[in-house]
Amino acid sequence: MQAGVPTVRDYRELNAWQKARQLATQATAVAQRRQLKDDRDLASQLLRAARSVPANIAEGFGRYSPRDFARFLKIAKGSAYELREHIDECIARGFVTRVEGEELQTLVRQTLGSIVPLIKYLEALKR
Repeated sequence: MQAGVPTVRDYRELNAWQKARQLATQATAVAQRRQLKDDRDLASQLLRAARSVPANIAEGFGRYSPRDFARFLKIAKGSAYELREHIDECIARGFVTRVEGEELQTLVRQTLGSIVPLIKYLEALKR
């Protein structure tokens, strides 16, 4: 058992990490588009938020403590919400189509849908 998750031996087995990695990959592709080269700040923030989600899931898992893991999952959750805002800005400014933006937002929701129950599970272990 690692970080309070009894059957998981590697963070890459977690659905939350898998969704977060998929999200980060797609968001990175958006950030590297030629149109975003003119707004380096937005591209940088998009990349940082996207990369933060799977990275914090991995780091928290490696802490061996349910309490620490839950804390890092909350950071990942916050980064996912930040990413959601950057995606909205990309849609509003025409850097992605509405359809592309909605696909990314669906991935954000799926990622959050995997992170939140894991946080609740880990917090229940602390009681």
